[in-house]
Amino acid sequence: MSLVTPSYFVGPLTIAQLGQSYVNNDLLLKINRYEPELLIAALGYELYKDFLEGLAASPIDQKWIDLRDGAVFNLTTNFPGYFPRSF
Repeated sequence: MSLVTPSYFVGPLTIAQLGQSYVNNDLLLKINRYEPELLIAALGYELYKDFLEGLAASPIDQKWIDLRDGAVFNLTTNFPGYFPRSF
């Protein structure tokens, strides 16, 4: 299951001749190859696996939907040193 599909590439992300099967197939091959690598680099392997399992579950927990689609998170801690000091 890919998060990115050819339908993502519209507007400024348009890929020329995407309607042609060889271009579409090449794009799908690249998505299938590089998407897992990028997600693992961004999330780490364990969170990546949890993320995929969470999206495959029924019903999907809200935290996985928020991670996939984006959400605004509010700071709920006063942990010292949480914010970087300005110099």
